[in-house]
Amino acid sequence: MKVVDYIAEYLQSSGTKHVFGFQGGSITPLIDAIGKTGSIEYVQNYHEQASAFCADAYARISGKLGIAIGSNGPGFTNLISGIANAYLDSIPCLFITGQVNTTDINISENIRQNGFQEVGTIDIVKPITKYAVTIKHSSRIKFELDKAIHIATSRRKGAVLIDLPLDIQFEEIDKSTLISYVPQEKDLPIDTMPIQTTIAMIESSERPLVLIGGGVRNSGAVEELNRFIALTAIPTVSTLMGLDVFTPNNYGFCGIYGNTYANLSAYNSDLLLVLGSRLSKRQFGKSREKYAPHARIIHVDIDENEFGHSVDAEATINADIRLFLRELNKAISLRSTKSGRFSKWLKKLDDWKIKYAKSALLNSKNFDPVQVVAEISRTIPNGSIICSDVGQNQMWLAQGFELKYNQRILNSGGLGCMGFSLPAAIGAKVASPQSTVAAFMGDGGFQMNLQELQLIAQRQPGIKCIVFNNHTLGMIKEMQKKFFNENYLGTEIGYQAPNLRLLADAYGLRYLKIQTMRQLDFFSDIWKDNDSYIIEIEINQENTYVLNRHNEERIYGEIESL
Repeated sequence: MKVVDYIAEYLQSSGTKHVFGFQGGSITPLIDAIGKTGSIEYVQNYHEQASAFCADAYARISGKLGIAIGSNGPGFTNLISGIANAYLDSIPCLFITGQVNTTDINISENIRQNGFQEVGTIDIVKPITKYAVTIKHSSRIKFELDKAIHIATSRRKGAVLIDLPLDIQFEEIDKSTLISYVPQEKDLPIDTMPIQTTIAMIESSERPLVLIGGGVRNSGAVEELNRFIALTAIPTVSTLMGLDVFTPNNYGFCGIYGNTYANLSAYNSDLLLVLGSRLSKRQFGKSREKYAPHARIIHVDIDENEFGHSVDAEATINADIRLFLRELNKAISLRSTKSGRFSKWLKKLDDWKIKYAKSALLNSKNFDPVQVVAEISRTIPNGSIICSDVGQNQMWLAQGFELKYNQRILNSGGLGCMGFSLPAAIGAKVASPQSTVAAFMGDGGFQMNLQELQLIAQRQPGIKCIVFNNHTLGMIKEMQKKFFNENYLGTEIGYQAPNLRLLADAYGLRYLKIQTMRQLDFFSDIWKDNDSYIIEIEINQENTYVLNRHNEERIYGEIESL
């Protein structure tokens, strides 16, 4: 059988149901073979970057490997943003790229290019993949597929890439002679010492707090976390990537763009249990003293390289979070704990949440985007998937959206890639066709991948595209206002948003414009129908986002009352 037929059969036997991509000469043989399986649906996007984001979101929602393919040269380079996104957010994705014939691959450092549309794929993606390889011998195909998929889906998950020269794709192989890859590494053991250390620190604490990072969802630890919360009654706050995890006593989005009451919780805590967060500067700001100065920190992460490079912790635990919490829960359940031990602390957090509930609002007169998000979140049904883009709209959603138990929020976290939400919504919908899917975005991010509206027009998946239109690139405009003498080059000067009504007409989508709070009532009916929408929410251009984390007088004042 040909190599491409073997790859298609391999993916089929592995349970693959969908592959995203864009046709190209050097990948056509593989796409043809995939199509012939009859059980794998090939989803043709209109840009390879969108294919990569679709695969990323598909993996997050399905819990399976996301797969995107593209041709060599520009087909590959268009995938790069999506490859980096999956790598930085620890999402298991396999990217397969076509390549020129092995005889045409450039082997000289002095020559820029040998084959047509040839670039050095592996050298380019090494920093943004867990593993990348060009198949130069057809006998290695099973070994490399085994190895790449194992690496993508184990430990700290992420992106891998297999580069397929065109002549290799056509080569005949005997699959009975193919060698397999046998993983050498073992699962990280869970020692009893870190478990006992964690319990001792909790028992000596009066104001403990759990910081939920993206690693909780990535490790499949949501149920174990909620079991831990039920056993201990410890409150939680979330990073941007941790917003996707529901806990019953969560006190909001924490960090430099976070809710005031969430940051107050961190500032006043005496113990911070960090689960799967890399504790970046967007979380802590410039110093720990402005974030959690009174707290001892326990940092749990699958990647030991994340310890200490940003914030020093009193205890570091290198472990899979799901396995760690499972063993921690077992140990805690065997001990007698005092019921209501943290009741005073929880009461204080409740008071702050009520007191500062409106601190995220930008104004009290004009149409407020954070309040709009809050109102929309109250109408969107259980089981919905919310895809966020990047920019002010992302922060408005993070601060205002009230997550329900079985809802999901997908973010482009580490890379922060504009144009993520629209293709992510498509990938999420393909993974979960019965779910209500909404893509929140600004007018800037919307234009990054708006060609995928054609795919929505074709498939009619019922995706609701919610566009906050302030006719500017708001996050950059805010920076220009503060630091560049209001020289709005590229945000107002030279920038325009399209007519979204005409755009909806062009793609045959339904259109709705929201200009008042009363009109938000329309959403109750919109979620019930199966049509795809562009919903334009007109926002005053002067609505700029305030970094609540920098409102330090409010935070420092509250510590005195404890």
